[in-house]
Parts: sequence; C-alpha cells; structure tokens
Amino acid sequence: MRYQILYVVTVEPDMQAVKPEYAEDRGVLERVAGCPVRMVNYTELAGVLPEPGPGWAVVQSGGRAGPAFPDEPVLHDADYRKLVDWEGPQLAICRSFQLVSAIYGAEVRPMPPRPGLEAREAGHYEAGSGRVNVHTADPLFESMTPELDVCQNHRNEVVAVPEGFTALASSDACPIQAWRHETRCLYGTQFHPERGGHGDGFQLLRNFFRLAFARYS
Repeated sequence: MRYQILYVVTVEPDMQAVKPEYAEDRGVLERVAGCPVRMVNYTELAGVLPEPGPGWAVVQSGGRAGPAFPDEPVLHDADYRKLVDWEGPQLAICRSFQLVSAIYGAEVRPMPPRPGLEAREAGHYEAGSGRVNVHTADPLFESMTPELDVCQNHRNEVVAVPEGFTALASSDACPIQAWRHETRCLYGTQFHPERGGHGDGFQLLRNFFRLAFARYS
C-alpha cells in the first residue's frame, strides 16, 4: 500500500503565505515519515475531501492564535469540521490541538502568569526548548523516556481534556501537553514535534506514523 500524509495548515491563507516555516514543516514530515506529504490550507479542503482513505494520515499544523481565538473562521468551516470527524489517523499540533479540543467542548484560554512562562506584549508564553512529563503510558511514546525535550511556542492552553479523550502529558507551566482520543487514532500535542533541534519531537512523529500506518497493514 502507498502511504500518504495530508498536512493541513489551520491558519488563514494570508498568514500562511508569509510564513515559510509551513513549507519547512512539510519537508520535515516527509523526511520523517518517508512518504509523500500534500500540504493544503484548511480553506482548500473542499477540493481534497473525502480523498483521505486507506493509507492516509493527517497532520494538522500549529500556528499563531488570533485575538478572537478560539472563535476564529476555521472553527466555523464545514470542511474543517468534516476533517476533524474523519475516522482515520490524525495528529493535531499546538494551535490545532487547541482547535480540536474546542470543537469537542474543551475551554481554551490564555495562560495566566506562572513560573516558567515568558511575558510578552501578547500574553504569557511557554516558549523555546522545554520539558514535558509523560504520565500516561501510550505507544505514542515508545522508546522515549518519561521526560521529553520538545519545542514550545504558545500562549493559550486547553483547560481540561474534552470528554472522550485521555490526557497523556503535562509540563510545569502548562498542565495539558498531549491527549489521545479514547477510541480513534487521534492524537494531539500542545508542543511542536515537527520543529528541529529538540531531541524527542522527531521520535514522537515516527511513533505516530508507525501507529497510523499499522492500521492499514
């Protein structure tokens, strides 16, 4: 079977156009997974769905939260909602971790001042290299230690996991760093496993793709 990945950028098209890191992230996903990656903006999903089927996995991007987050256009986009409900394997990263959480009923809010957060004009950020503690065993963390070295860059947080999800990891500055759906191959991370220079991100991606494609073998 030919495996393929759909990389869905969840920011507005004008923001994606000025951010070269999305193309860089697509390249990282392709190298780590060893299979083709198709990158689309969420506004282009009408031309893609329902294409993902056997052999496909979806990765949803990170990205800056706008001032109205989580009440942003993407959350009112019918095709994006269809994608979130797609039963195939998905990994939601940072912004998308928050979007999917909100769709399933979780509160998403700016982080309050806490030790370990960086104060900026836009709010309090967990940024740079950080430590995340895995507290729930899961195949997503196979061959990894319980303390992960990952890339962080966010100012919002998921307050509590949605119903039907299980919390997997936390950090001192942000209590919910990863979750999984209880019945689907749907994972999310508040941190950025796709960003290089942080030891455990790429291994987590390898584990996700192994889990995703094992479903089709």
